[in-house]
Amino acid sequence: MKKPLIPALDGHRTKADIIKAAVDIGHSPLSGIIHYWKINDAAHLERSTGQAVIKALRRAIGKDRSCGIFLDLKLTETNGSLGNIARHYADSRPDILTVTGKVSTRGFIELRRILPKTKIALVSVLSDITEEECRFRWCKSVQDLMISEIEGIQDYYRRLKSYTDPATAFDMVVCSPDEVGSLSRRFSWLEFVVPGIRDAWMVNGQQARFSGIVRTLDNGADYVVIGAQIARGNPEKGITAEESRNLTLSELERRGKA
Repeated sequence: MKKPLIPALDGHRTKADIIKAAVDIGHSPLSGIIHYWKINDAAHLERSTGQAVIKALRRAIGKDRSCGIFLDLKLTETNGSLGNIARHYADSRPDILTVTGKVSTRGFIELRRILPKTKIALVSVLSDITEEECRFRWCKSVQDLMISEIEGIQDYYRRLKSYTDPATAFDMVVCSPDEVGSLSRRFSWLEFVVPGIRDAWMVNGQQARFSGIVRTLDNGADYVVIGAQIARGNPEKGITAEESRNLTLSELERRGKA
């Protein structure tokens, strides 16, 4: 069975709170379809490091070694700084690391060499940016801007890489539900990770480009990142986190996705 779910463990203040949230979701009916656990601001806690959080999560996952860690740092640094950051995570070894399209090609090469077992995921236009804002700021549609970055980085990477480096600068692309259909068909050799999952019983929250979980998977997403929908539910409509998890699973089961 495909395991497309990536719970987002965001917005917690301590390592203990993060582990508690992971255990709570991990004991829910969704447990059988979780592939990765995503941390973002959890890597910047006052009394813990990102490396310590990753190691604690791995212990909490226990015997289920099929679940990996998605380190969502969205890195934007020079290649030397990227190398320094990557070395900090060489021991904890995240399974996925996000990097923005503003990074130099040499930066991608640096990450590939220091973290050879980590999948690199390209992040381009964040899901809280509207199509209108994208066109205003970059004079391109979201889709065209992402195509330009994917093709440009890959083409230049092939010029610079050595024969021992991986064939591609990155393995995955993070995009919204709006672009995943066309991008996954055009770049079928990449995996697509899609945030912005909001089903009918949820509010939009910070997302500007979003869709329901089944439509997103049908359109070509390999993985979906879900935060509030399984962490909090929708208290304004009286829907608890537990109810929202059950509704999410029912959507997937009804369409044969779980």
